[in-house]
Amino acid sequence: MRPLFLSIAIVVLAGSPAFATDNTLVKPKGLTASQFSSNCQNQGGMVTDVSSRTDRSAGNRVITCDKTNGTHVTCQVNRDGTSECAGRGPTRQ
Repeated sequence: MRPLFLSIAIVVLAGSPAFATDNTLVKPKGLTASQFSSNCQNQGGMVTDVSSRTDRSAGNRVITCDKTNGTHVTCQVNRDGTSECAGRGPTRQ
């Protein structure tokens, strides 16, 4: 179930009525930074770790996933296992 989180996040963000606006999805527990990165890459996305030194030293990570269709999702994955993701869906073709 965990590997599907990025897919679910992208579907939720892409399927929202406000088509290219920012949306937030909070996942209480279970998403790791490596899972988010792996899922992004498996879907053809480019992963960027934008964590600050302070984030990393506290055990938190901030990672973005950009796909060629315009989908952009950023997740903050915290040391306690909680995560919060925000992004925008694909651009209209």
